[in-house]
Amino acid sequence: MSLSNADLLLQLQRRLASVAVRRSGLAFCLFGEAGIGKTKMVSELLKHLPYASLTVRAVSPISQVMSSLPRPKRVPAWLERSLEQGVKLETLLAWLEALAPFVLHIEDWHEASSEAQDFWLRLVLAAPQKKGVGMILTSRVAIANGLESLRLLPLDFEASTALLQREVGADLPSEATAWIFSKAAGNPLFTLEFLKHLARLGLLWNDTHRWHWREPPADAMPITVEALIEQLLFEPLDTLDHQVVLQAQAFLESRVPQFTLDSTLLASVADLNQLQIEAAQAHWLRRGILSPTGFAHPLFREVTFRQLVPSDRQKFATRALHALQTSQPELVAEFLEESQLPPETAFNTLITCAKALADQPNRAAQFKAKAAQFLSGEAKAKLLLEALAVLVHSEPKEAFNHAEAILEQSDLPQNLRTDAIYYATTAIVTTSRNIEAAEASLARLPSHLLGDARHISSRIGFLMMCGQPVQALETWTAHQELHQSAETPVLVHVLSALMLTGQMQAAETLTLDILTHPNLLPREKMSVLNIRAISLAQLGQLGKSENVALEAIDLAQELGQHNAVGAMLLNRAVTLERSGQRHAMRDHATRALAALEQAGNMGLAAQAQLMLSNDDFETGRDDRAEESLNAAYATLKPAAVSPFFVTIELALTRFHLQRPSQYSQTLALKYARDALRQAQGLGQAKLLASAQTHLCLVLLQTGQVPEAQTLLESALPVLKDAP
Repeated sequence: MSLSNADLLLQLQRRLASVAVRRSGLAFCLFGEAGIGKTKMVSELLKHLPYASLTVRAVSPISQVMSSLPRPKRVPAWLERSLEQGVKLETLLAWLEALAPFVLHIEDWHEASSEAQDFWLRLVLAAPQKKGVGMILTSRVAIANGLESLRLLPLDFEASTALLQREVGADLPSEATAWIFSKAAGNPLFTLEFLKHLARLGLLWNDTHRWHWREPPADAMPITVEALIEQLLFEPLDTLDHQVVLQAQAFLESRVPQFTLDSTLLASVADLNQLQIEAAQAHWLRRGILSPTGFAHPLFREVTFRQLVPSDRQKFATRALHALQTSQPELVAEFLEESQLPPETAFNTLITCAKALADQPNRAAQFKAKAAQFLSGEAKAKLLLEALAVLVHSEPKEAFNHAEAILEQSDLPQNLRTDAIYYATTAIVTTSRNIEAAEASLARLPSHLLGDARHISSRIGFLMMCGQPVQALETWTAHQELHQSAETPVLVHVLSALMLTGQMQAAETLTLDILTHPNLLPREKMSVLNIRAISLAQLGQLGKSENVALEAIDLAQELGQHNAVGAMLLNRAVTLERSGQRHAMRDHATRALAALEQAGNMGLAAQAQLMLSNDDFETGRDDRAEESLNAAYATLKPAAVSPFFVTIELALTRFHLQRPSQYSQTLALKYARDALRQAQGLGQAKLLASAQTHLCLVLLQTGQVPEAQTLLESALPVLKDAP
């Protein structure tokens, strides 16, 4: 039976009321993982009872339990005589009935010996027949022998957050409560121990105004929690097989957490047969360490995994690799490093897996890139370039590193170096949107290649990716010789330029033409569909736009194109925001942010952060809004100044203008002056006028009227002409 903890408490309080009037007896088991709050709930139940109760440990001797019980007002003579001969089940039951109404709580049944467990269970099962006698067993596991078992659930995220904030008496940063929940998984004891641990490490602190947070190392764990879990895991075992199975399961789940574990793979990795696996899992189920779906708590897995020595990890990895090579080749890379195969064997394994994953281009490319690390010279460069043809679009940060690794090699043919330069430049533009950095990268080409068809076509693409569609169209128009032989990627960039310069009908028509090209690659089709969706939306055909956008996103996800998925989700979020669908917008922007960060596209990631920040500010979540803005600012600050970075500074200016604090005016003035200085160098009149207006508002608030008036006079002509 499963209820929310609050509902469960109310139900049990009502049921215990029947014990008070001696209508019947009552017996149940309250079970859940270590630290989940079983003792706390029973204490809450017992302290409000209008009659007596007693809590005893299941490991306590029966005679000790008997001596701890209060003496009834009237004890039958036969009961006195019976006690003289020792405590038996019948005498203890009669004593409890003489005490009625009375509740006996038997704590930690799972820790008792088999003999003691049997005694307590028979006692509890007999209790409902004794009017006014209540029996409560607490255990880490449910009891299947006819006793009603009620599970105490972990806290959900909201309840976990409420527990933490009650503990400190204030709001905590949302990132801190989310991180603690990801670790403690709703276990109240672990939740509070993590809170204390972070405070001791100085990662969660209060400056007398509010709480602040820095993300801890991934393996941060309170020593108290680790010690408690080790006590649960490393008590004497029946057989060594039990430990091997638990370790093998922890190893597999730690390496591929998204993978649904099956007993066949577990048997292969543990090097045991199915009967041994089933016996070991049943043992751990009884102990409350495993549940039917895996480890009962993620920290149980983490602590078990930490105990593995390198030789155990190598042994498990090698077995996993051999078991998965033919059935699930996409998982092989997770185990390759720890298996420590000979270089030639590792190389052949990766190439075999890449061929098996031909229908998953991104995964196949990653396997080829890993395989290339076992080669050298021209062979290494060729295999890496083969992988880069895919990775440059899906994993640009990874692609850049591979391209630069090729360029660091000496004595390579010029054609390989040229391809590496173009891939490196594409990755630079994808992640930074910086045309100056792209030009510097292309300058590494030999002079006779500067100005050829590939160079001009690539430059059109780079200009588009850097947000300069007018210049891209000018370059396209200036090179008529390209028009007849232009490849699909160049046409896609021209298509984007038409869309961004407002030529929506021309863009929509061109998408239909490109989609009929016989050799259109899936990745190119994805880009064309995305542009078509945007064009249709601008032309007012929202239904068609919605269908095409979803088709483009599905295709990008199938191809594993994290950068494209993020960009399209962000575009979709913008459309949803304009149509007033705030909840759906937030969902798309959050997913876009995760995908863009994974792809290393921090420029677009910052745009997603700004969108989320604006929504937080409008809905009164000021702290979250400020954190998102600061994250976007920190992301873009190291890069070259861009119009979007100025936009972030203006958003920070507005934020501090509208949220008065001790330093709000100082911060607003800083961001506004910085934004104006940088806008002056970008040559965008509307952006400059916006920066002047923002600084004007700050100056008026701080009483600097003459300077504000000068700025406003400068901005007004542009603002009057703005749509």
